[in-house]
Amino acid sequence: MNQHTQNLIATLKQLPSDWPLIPTKYKKPLGYFWQTRPFTPGQLSQGLISNGVTVLDQNQQPYLVMPTGFGLLTGYPIKGGDKTYYLMALDQDGTSAYQKILELSQGVGLPHTIAFTSGRRGRCQYLFAVRAEDISQLKTRKISTGKDEALELRWKGCQSILPPSLHPFSGQYQWCEGCSITTNSVAIAPDWLLKLMRLPTETACQPKFKWVLRT
Repeated sequence: MNQHTQNLIATLKQLPSDWPLIPTKYKKPLGYFWQTRPFTPGQLSQGLISNGVTVLDQNQQPYLVMPTGFGLLTGYPIKGGDKTYYLMALDQDGTSAYQKILELSQGVGLPHTIAFTSGRRGRCQYLFAVRAEDISQLKTRKISTGKDEALELRWKGCQSILPPSLHPFSGQYQWCEGCSITTNSVAIAPDWLLKLMRLPTETACQPKFKWVLRT
């Protein structure tokens, strides 16, 4: 077992046991039907320890993959005590996207929460929890903020790659300073963010069941 696989397993042990995860090859989810077949951290860890993770092909037949990382499936229910929450991710893609966050929040910015980055300048993702009573009419949104830069609010049918997964250009994803899984909890999504997700717009995630990559 190489060092990267050991690092993935170590992180999986730190994640909440009910977080819905997708095995990935760099940024791509592995297998068909991945939006409806998330793995628990324990299941992925066991697959990495053994001979691979079992996913489905387009004929719903199982085959093994060895992922380079894992993504968090957004818009999926998790438990927080006796309450149900749904995870969403805000992808800040560029410095103009950061300025857009300040504008939309009227200068307040984002609540302190778990956050991670590919290491590229101006790129960061933030995780938020949405209360079950607040999920009505929420949709994935992408807001252009500049040339090749945008804010993406990820909801059902999307995934966000978590550290220490490999990144095709920067090496690997990493936790933002002071915002790691071991030192923080997921903050409740602010109202202004939920209002944006209720506005009609074209979604930015991949069509369902589209991606597949055999290894």
